[in-house]
Amino acid sequence: MRAALLVLLFIAVPLTARGNIPWGRVIGADTSSLSASDKQKAATLMGQTTCYYGCSSSVAECLKTAPGCLTARHLAGHIVRMVQAGRSDKEIKRAVMLRAKSAHPFRKYKIKTNKSQCLGNPDTAKVVIFAYSDFQCPFCTIILPRLEAMVKKRSDTALCFKHFPTQVHGSGTILASISAVAAALQGKFWAYHDLLYKNRKNQSPEELVGYARKAGLDMARYKRDIASRKVKRLVAREKQEGLGFKVKGTPTLFFNGKMYFGRKDAAILADRIAEELFLAKGKK
Repeated sequence: MRAALLVLLFIAVPLTARGNIPWGRVIGADTSSLSASDKQKAATLMGQTTCYYGCSSSVAECLKTAPGCLTARHLAGHIVRMVQAGRSDKEIKRAVMLRAKSAHPFRKYKIKTNKSQCLGNPDTAKVVIFAYSDFQCPFCTIILPRLEAMVKKRSDTALCFKHFPTQVHGSGTILASISAVAAALQGKFWAYHDLLYKNRKNQSPEELVGYARKAGLDMARYKRDIASRKVKRLVAREKQEGLGFKVKGTPTLFFNGKMYFGRKDAAILADRIAEELFLAKGKK
């Protein structure tokens, strides 16, 4: 079925006037700085790419004839950004395929929320992002703070952390997750989370205790909690949950239960949030 999706996305739809793209309708990219060659490349790719939702023609044609199709307008911006970044046609076509797979997957997962590990209110948010992460994962140290900063600026989005410690990143990852759960029980999860990611390579048992003090935890309670079976079971349960959802590495993100595929730079993540928002509102 995924092979069929690729075929549907990249049928060579002819574009009669490649220079006649309504560039002002493109969302998420600055088209004013495009060189003539980049415009030609972007226009060609838009003419070859079928819009995967809403308008059923090529992205180029949808921009001209269906300006209300937000999928086409955001997808056009994605193509323009990748052209500006010097990506090859092959890379861009793969990115579009992964984008379609992320927005309209064959399966959505029902993920339980632990509000003590959520930034924002998952009960009222239109978009809930779940991040299965490891506190010693080098990519997580970049992507999780990036998502945190984005969510803090919004009232319609929530970010919920899920523990997925892996031995690949170090032997202390499980204890780091246990310590973070202990912090969550005192309402200090995100303060502790930030300290762990700022000190990814310094997470010995003694250092974890030091971060707990720095985060303002009740130390007697913290020490009881990190030794409790309840806290250890919660970490194990979230790891098992992630494995059941086909999580294989960190960070793995889900937007409203949809597994996310593709690059995780700020522009694409912001675009995924925007797309999920208009889909949640019944728009195309």
